[in-house]
Amino acid sequence: MDVATTQRALTALQLLLTRDVSMTAATKLARTTPATLKKYLALQGIRWTIRDGRFRIDKTPEQKRFEFLNLLGDGLSATAAAKQLETTVKTMSGQELPDASGTMRPILRKSGGKWIAEFIRVEDYSLVYYGSITGFEGKTLGRGVQKGPAAKTDDGADDYMDIWWQVDFDNWNSTLAASATAEFWKPQVMQVVRRKLESLTVSDPDLARKFLGNAAVSAHATAMGRISGAGMPLSRLEQILERYEVKMTADVSSGVDDNMVFRPPRYVYVGDLGAETSQGAFQVMFLNKDEILSYPAKPETISVEHNLKDETV
Repeated sequence: MDVATTQRALTALQLLLTRDVSMTAATKLARTTPATLKKYLALQGIRWTIRDGRFRIDKTPEQKRFEFLNLLGDGLSATAAAKQLETTVKTMSGQELPDASGTMRPILRKSGGKWIAEFIRVEDYSLVYYGSITGFEGKTLGRGVQKGPAAKTDDGADDYMDIWWQVDFDNWNSTLAASATAEFWKPQVMQVVRRKLESLTVSDPDLARKFLGNAAVSAHATAMGRISGAGMPLSRLEQILERYEVKMTADVSSGVDDNMVFRPPRYVYVGDLGAETSQGAFQVMFLNKDEILSYPAKPETISVEHNLKDETV
Protein backbone atom coordinates (compact mmCIF):
# COMPACT_ATOMS: atom_id res chain seq x y z
CA MET A 1 0.00 0.00 0.00
CA ASP A 2 1.33 3.46 -0.87
CA VAL A 3 1.56 6.27 1.65
CA ALA A 4 -1.68 8.03 0.64
CA THR A 5 -3.69 4.80 0.68
CA THR A 6 -2.23 3.84 4.05
CA GLN A 7 -3.07 7.26 5.52
CA ARG A 8 -6.69 7.03 4.37
CA ALA A 9 -7.01 3.55 5.89
CA LEU A 10 -5.45 4.81 9.13
CA THR A 11 -7.95 7.68 9.22
CA ALA A 12 -10.81 5.19 8.85
CA LEU A 13 -9.38 3.11 11.70
CA GLN A 14 -9.07 6.19 13.94
CA LEU A 15 -12.69 7.06 13.24
CA LEU A 16 -13.77 3.54 14.21
CA LEU A 17 -11.76 3.73 17.44
CA THR A 18 -12.84 7.23 18.50
CA ARG A 19 -16.26 7.85 16.93
CA ASP A 20 -19.52 5.95 16.98
CA VAL A 21 -19.63 5.37 13.24
CA SER A 22 -20.12 2.30 11.09
CA MET A 23 -17.38 0.84 8.94
CA THR A 24 -19.21 2.07 5.83
CA ALA A 25 -19.39 5.60 7.20
CA ALA A 26 -15.78 5.56 8.41
CA THR A 27 -14.37 4.46 5.05
CA LYS A 28 -16.55 6.95 3.18
CA LEU A 29 -15.43 9.83 5.40
CA ALA A 30 -11.79 8.76 5.00
CA ARG A 31 -12.22 8.44 1.22
CA THR A 32 -11.19 4.81 1.15
CA THR A 33 -13.00 1.49 0.76
CA PRO A 34 -13.97 -1.38 3.08
CA ALA A 35 -11.65 -3.69 1.13
CA THR A 36 -8.68 -1.34 1.57
CA LEU A 37 -9.39 -0.96 5.29
CA LYS A 38 -9.53 -4.74 5.76
CA LYS A 39 -6.23 -5.12 3.89
CA TYR A 40 -4.64 -2.50 6.12
CA LEU A 41 -5.92 -4.20 9.28
CA ALA A 42 -4.51 -7.52 8.09
CA LEU A 43 -1.11 -5.93 7.47
CA GLN A 44 -1.18 -4.44 10.99
CA GLY A 45 -2.30 -7.68 12.60
CA ILE A 46 -5.52 -6.08 13.85
CA ARG A 47 -8.42 -8.51 14.12
CA TRP A 48 -12.03 -7.71 13.41
CA THR A 49 -15.38 -9.49 13.55
CA ILE A 50 -18.99 -9.00 12.52
CA ARG A 51 -21.22 -8.90 15.62
CA ASP A 52 -24.91 -8.06 15.61
CA GLY A 53 -24.58 -7.30 11.91
CA ARG A 54 -21.93 -4.64 12.46
CA PHE A 55 -18.22 -4.53 11.66
CA ARG A 56 -16.24 -4.28 14.89
CA ILE A 57 -12.53 -3.99 15.68
CA ASP A 58 -11.39 -6.55 18.27
CA LYS A 59 -10.06 -4.05 20.78
CA THR A 60 -7.59 -4.75 23.52
CA PRO A 61 -8.46 -3.51 27.05
CA GLU A 62 -6.13 -0.58 26.38
CA GLN A 63 -8.03 0.32 23.22
CA LYS A 64 -11.33 0.07 25.12
CA ARG A 65 -10.32 2.78 27.63
CA PHE A 66 -11.76 5.61 25.56
CA GLU A 67 -15.06 3.96 24.68
CA PHE A 68 -15.40 2.91 28.32
CA LEU A 69 -14.93 6.51 29.49
CA ASN A 70 -17.39 7.69 26.83
CA LEU A 71 -20.04 5.31 28.16
CA LEU A 72 -19.46 6.50 31.73
CA GLY A 73 -19.80 10.07 30.48
CA ASP A 74 -23.12 9.10 28.88
CA GLY A 75 -24.40 8.04 32.29
CA LEU A 76 -23.80 4.26 32.28
CA SER A 77 -22.49 2.59 35.41
CA ALA A 78 -19.04 1.02 35.29
CA THR A 79 -20.66 -2.43 35.39
CA ALA A 80 -23.01 -1.68 32.50
CA ALA A 81 -20.22 -0.08 30.45
CA ALA A 82 -17.91 -3.05 31.00
CA LYS A 83 -20.65 -5.48 30.03
CA GLN A 84 -21.40 -3.57 26.84
CA LEU A 85 -17.72 -3.69 25.90
CA GLU A 86 -17.43 -7.39 26.78
CA THR A 87 -14.89 -6.82 29.54
CA THR A 88 -14.95 -6.45 33.34
CA VAL A 89 -14.76 -3.54 35.75
CA LYS A 90 -11.71 -5.18 37.34
CA THR A 91 -9.92 -5.20 33.98
CA MET A 92 -10.83 -1.58 33.20
CA SER A 93 -9.93 -0.35 36.67
CA GLY A 94 -6.38 -1.46 35.94
CA GLN A 95 -6.13 0.75 32.84
CA GLU A 96 -4.28 4.07 33.01
CA LEU A 97 -3.86 7.34 31.13
CA PRO A 98 -1.40 10.22 31.62
CA ASP A 99 -2.36 13.45 33.35
CA ALA A 100 -1.05 16.85 32.27
CA SER A 101 2.31 16.22 33.94
CA GLY A 102 2.73 12.84 32.26
CA THR A 103 2.03 10.85 35.43
CA MET A 104 0.06 7.69 34.71
CA ARG A 105 -3.20 7.51 36.64
CA PRO A 106 -5.97 4.87 36.82
CA ILE A 107 -8.98 5.78 34.71
CA LEU A 108 -11.31 4.77 37.57
CA ARG A 109 -11.52 5.32 41.30
CA LYS A 110 -13.96 3.95 43.82
CA SER A 111 -15.86 6.37 46.03
CA GLY A 112 -18.65 5.38 48.41
CA GLY A 113 -18.99 2.01 46.76
CA LYS A 114 -19.32 3.55 43.28
CA TRP A 115 -16.81 3.61 40.46
CA ILE A 116 -16.11 7.13 39.17
CA ALA A 117 -14.26 8.15 35.99
CA GLU A 118 -11.00 9.99 36.60
CA PHE A 119 -10.73 11.17 32.99
CA ILE A 120 -13.21 13.01 30.82
CA ARG A 121 -13.46 13.40 27.07
CA VAL A 122 -12.65 16.86 25.70
CA GLU A 123 -13.68 17.67 22.14
CA ASP A 124 -12.21 20.36 19.89
CA TYR A 125 -15.15 22.11 18.21
CA SER A 126 -15.54 24.91 15.70
CA LEU A 127 -18.22 27.26 17.07
CA VAL A 128 -20.03 30.08 15.31
CA TYR A 129 -22.29 32.82 16.66
CA TYR A 130 -24.19 35.24 14.43
CA GLY A 131 -27.10 37.64 14.36
CA SER A 132 -28.73 40.73 12.93
CA ILE A 133 -27.71 44.37 13.37
CA THR A 134 -29.92 47.36 14.02
CA GLY A 135 -29.13 50.96 13.21
CA PHE A 136 -30.37 54.37 14.30
CA GLU A 137 -33.95 54.24 15.63
CA GLY A 138 -33.74 50.44 15.87
CA LYS A 139 -34.15 49.63 12.19
CA THR A 140 -32.68 46.27 11.11
CA LEU A 141 -29.93 46.66 8.54
CA GLY A 142 -30.24 44.81 5.25
CA ARG A 143 -32.85 42.60 3.67
CA GLY A 144 -33.11 40.37 6.75
CA VAL A 145 -33.67 37.10 4.88
CA GLN A 146 -30.32 35.29 5.25
CA LYS A 147 -27.62 35.24 7.90
CA GLY A 148 -24.95 32.91 9.22
CA PRO A 149 -22.68 30.27 7.65
CA ALA A 150 -25.49 28.76 5.57
CA ALA A 151 -26.19 32.01 3.70
CA LYS A 152 -25.27 31.87 0.02
CA THR A 153 -25.24 34.17 -2.97
CA ASP A 154 -27.57 31.86 -4.93
CA ASP A 155 -30.34 32.88 -2.52
CA GLY A 156 -29.32 36.53 -2.43
CA ALA A 157 -31.13 39.46 -3.99
CA ASP A 158 -29.99 41.59 -6.92
CA ASP A 159 -30.57 44.98 -5.34
CA TYR A 160 -30.56 44.36 -1.57
CA MET A 161 -27.91 43.17 0.84
CA ASP A 162 -28.35 40.60 3.58
CA ILE A 163 -26.31 41.95 6.50
CA TRP A 164 -25.28 40.16 9.68
CA TRP A 165 -22.43 39.91 12.18
CA GLN A 166 -20.59 36.65 12.74
CA VAL A 167 -17.84 35.42 15.07
CA ASP A 168 -16.06 32.13 14.35
CA PHE A 169 -14.06 30.15 16.89
CA ASP A 170 -12.01 27.56 14.97
CA ASN A 171 -10.93 25.78 18.15
CA TRP A 172 -13.06 25.58 21.29
CA ASN A 173 -12.41 22.79 23.78
CA SER A 174 -15.38 21.40 25.67
CA THR A 175 -16.49 18.38 27.69
CA LEU A 176 -20.08 18.86 26.48
CA ALA A 177 -21.84 17.34 23.49
CA ALA A 178 -21.70 19.34 20.27
CA SER A 179 -25.41 20.20 20.49
CA ALA A 180 -24.95 21.77 23.93
CA THR A 181 -21.58 23.51 23.76
CA ALA A 182 -22.42 26.61 21.73
CA GLU A 183 -25.58 27.39 23.69
CA PHE A 184 -23.90 26.77 27.06
CA TRP A 185 -21.20 29.33 26.37
CA LYS A 186 -23.34 31.85 24.45
CA PRO A 187 -23.89 34.26 27.41
CA GLN A 188 -20.16 34.45 28.17
CA VAL A 189 -19.21 34.83 24.51
CA MET A 190 -21.76 37.57 23.92
CA GLN A 191 -20.66 39.46 27.03
CA VAL A 192 -17.15 39.64 25.58
CA VAL A 193 -18.35 40.42 22.03
CA ARG A 194 -20.63 43.24 23.15
CA ARG A 195 -18.01 44.72 25.46
CA LYS A 196 -15.49 44.88 22.62
CA LEU A 197 -17.78 45.92 19.77
CA GLU A 198 -20.48 48.04 21.43
CA SER A 199 -18.62 49.87 24.22
CA LEU A 200 -18.23 53.60 23.54
CA THR A 201 -14.46 53.67 23.85
CA VAL A 202 -13.23 54.51 20.34
CA SER A 203 -11.88 57.96 19.47
CA ASP A 204 -12.50 58.80 15.81
CA PRO A 205 -13.07 62.59 15.56
CA ASP A 206 -13.60 62.62 11.78
CA LEU A 207 -16.32 59.95 11.89
CA ALA A 208 -17.91 61.56 14.95
CA ARG A 209 -18.14 64.90 13.10
CA LYS A 210 -19.68 63.13 10.13
CA PHE A 211 -22.33 61.58 12.37
CA LEU A 212 -23.09 64.87 14.13
CA GLY A 213 -23.57 66.59 10.79
CA ASN A 214 -26.97 64.91 10.74
CA ALA A 215 -29.44 66.95 12.80
CA ALA A 216 -31.39 63.94 14.05
CA VAL A 217 -28.20 62.17 15.11
CA SER A 218 -26.89 65.29 16.82
CA ALA A 219 -30.13 65.71 18.77
CA HIS A 220 -30.13 62.06 19.82
CA ALA A 221 -26.46 62.11 20.85
CA THR A 222 -27.03 65.23 22.93
CA ALA A 223 -30.09 63.73 24.63
CA MET A 224 -28.16 60.54 25.40
CA GLY A 225 -25.25 62.47 26.89
CA ARG A 226 -22.77 61.09 24.39
CA ILE A 227 -21.17 64.44 23.61
CA SER A 228 -18.55 65.94 25.92
CA GLY A 229 -15.72 68.46 25.72
CA ALA A 230 -13.51 65.67 24.37
CA GLY A 231 -15.94 65.00 21.53
CA MET A 232 -18.16 61.96 20.99
CA PRO A 233 -16.71 58.49 21.63
CA LEU A 234 -17.85 55.75 19.27
CA SER A 235 -18.17 51.99 19.42
CA ARG A 236 -15.94 49.77 17.31
CA LEU A 237 -19.06 48.49 15.52
CA GLU A 238 -20.07 52.06 14.62
CA GLN A 239 -16.56 52.60 13.30
CA ILE A 240 -16.54 49.40 11.23
CA LEU A 241 -19.92 50.13 9.60
CA GLU A 242 -19.62 53.94 9.67
CA ARG A 243 -23.17 54.11 10.98
CA TYR A 244 -24.43 55.76 14.15
CA GLU A 245 -26.03 53.65 16.92
CA VAL A 246 -25.49 50.26 15.24
CA LYS A 247 -25.95 47.39 17.68
CA MET A 248 -26.27 43.62 17.66
CA THR A 249 -29.77 42.35 18.31
CA ALA A 250 -30.61 40.26 21.37
CA ASP A 251 -31.52 37.28 19.17
CA VAL A 252 -28.24 35.38 18.67
CA SER A 253 -27.92 32.11 16.76
CA SER A 254 -25.18 29.55 17.27
CA GLY A 255 -23.85 26.37 15.70
CA VAL A 256 -21.10 23.78 15.62
CA ASP A 257 -19.22 22.80 12.47
CA ASP A 258 -19.41 19.05 11.83
CA ASN A 259 -15.70 18.89 10.90
CA MET A 260 -15.01 17.80 14.50
CA VAL A 261 -15.48 14.18 13.45
CA PHE A 262 -11.87 14.27 12.15
CA ARG A 263 -10.51 15.78 15.36
CA PRO A 264 -9.66 12.98 17.78
CA PRO A 265 -10.90 13.79 21.30
CA ARG A 266 -8.51 14.20 24.23
CA TYR A 267 -9.05 12.45 27.53
CA VAL A 268 -8.18 14.82 30.36
CA TYR A 269 -7.61 14.02 34.00
CA VAL A 270 -10.47 15.71 35.88
CA GLY A 271 -8.02 17.38 38.25
CA ASP A 272 -6.40 19.13 35.26
CA LEU A 273 -9.60 20.76 34.01
CA GLY A 274 -9.36 24.53 34.22
CA ALA A 275 -9.43 27.84 32.40
CA GLU A 276 -8.74 28.02 28.67
CA THR A 277 -8.78 30.90 26.20
CA SER A 278 -10.39 30.56 22.77
CA GLN A 279 -9.76 33.03 19.95
CA GLY A 280 -12.60 34.04 17.65
CA ALA A 281 -12.76 36.15 14.48
CA PHE A 282 -15.51 38.78 14.26
CA GLN A 283 -16.73 40.32 11.00
CA VAL A 284 -19.82 41.90 9.51
CA MET A 285 -21.07 40.21 6.34
CA PHE A 286 -22.76 41.82 3.32
CA LEU A 287 -24.27 39.40 0.80
CA ASN A 288 -26.22 39.84 -2.41
CA LYS A 289 -26.73 37.83 -5.59
CA ASP A 290 -23.19 38.49 -6.80
CA GLU A 291 -20.84 38.44 -3.81
CA ILE A 292 -20.27 38.29 -0.09
CA LEU A 293 -18.11 40.98 1.51
CA SER A 294 -16.64 40.95 5.02
CA TYR A 295 -15.71 43.91 7.21
CA PRO A 296 -13.24 44.70 8.58
CA ALA A 297 -10.89 43.01 6.10
CA LYS A 298 -8.78 41.83 9.03
CA PRO A 299 -11.23 40.26 11.50
CA GLU A 300 -11.53 41.59 15.03
CA THR A 301 -10.02 39.12 17.49
CA ILE A 302 -12.38 38.00 20.25
CA SER A 303 -10.62 36.32 23.20
CA VAL A 304 -12.91 34.41 25.54
CA GLU A 305 -11.70 32.74 28.72
CA HIS A 306 -13.84 29.78 29.75
CA ASN A 307 -13.35 27.21 32.48
CA LEU A 308 -14.01 23.56 31.64
CA LYS A 309 -14.80 22.92 35.30
CA ASP A 310 -17.95 25.02 34.83
CA GLU A 311 -19.26 22.37 32.42
CA THR A 312 -19.00 19.58 34.98
CA VAL A 313 -20.89 21.24 37.86
